Amino acid sequence: MSPAFARPRQPGVGALSVSAKRISVPAIRKILLGLLAILTVAIVVSAGWLWQVAGAYGFNTVLRRGGTYWIDIKPDDERLSASVQLALRPVIPAVLPGPLVWQEPETGFEVAELPVLADGREVDRILLSRIDPARFRFVTRNAAAGDTGIDE
Repeated sequence: MSPAFARPRQPGVGALSVSAKRISVPAIRKILLGLLAILTVAIVVSAGWLWQVAGAYGFNTVLRRGGTYWIDIKPDDERLSASVQLALRPVIPAVLPGPLVWQEPETGFEVAELPVLADGREVDRILLSRIDPARFRFVTRNAAAGDTGIDE
């Protein structure tokens, strides 16, 4: 090509911009080591804070129980059910059984629900069953496979 036909070079055309250049391997290593150092410092600071706040119990809570922990609750805490709030009062009201009606869904097997009343309102319900041993065999198992009893 002769110089008469040569075009003048425009800035940025045909040359790589700074952001498109390849990053060298040592630079990548420095970045990864920096991130690893930051992560290590964060873990050490977090562990120190956990030890300061809760001691060994805090580590047990996080590592063995997945972070669940006990919290202090007052007797009138809104997270408690009405029946638990009633039971935690200094003076517990008289508790009476409600009406009990037995139903027989099958011969020799009866069920009932017994309401528990305190201060004139239902605070709990007990589910009851009566089983005729002449008609049914009642077995309780301790494993999903059904091969071990409660005493095992």
